[in-house]
Amino acid sequence: MSAIDEAEDRLFTSIMKHRDQIEWFKKYECSPSRNAIWACRDGKELKLKDMSLSHLKNALNMLMRNHQRYRTKGFYDAITLLRWEISYREEYPKIVEALAEEERTVDLCL
Repeated sequence: MSAIDEAEDRLFTSIMKHRDQIEWFKKYECSPSRNAIWACRDGKELKLKDMSLSHLKNALNMLMRNHQRYRTKGFYDAITLLRWEISYREEYPKIVEALAEEERTVDLCL
């Protein structure tokens, strides 16, 4: 396999990976998981999708610090949901941009 073939294979593999990731994020965007409620220390309740990114990260860090105390299924579900929401906010835009760049590269080659 030539270097060009290998580069082409890596590019198309990356495109397919990014398309799969985008589909997952689109499903997550519409999922009821984003409506999960987080109870703040002051008693206020917020949906995950309405929390700021810094609040999400602080909540995750708090759970991680206290993982010995709260070993329940709900605890691990909360960690998962917080990680998904953070990933959706931080990674999804990067993946969309990476895919757009890859597709522009393919367009230039055609």
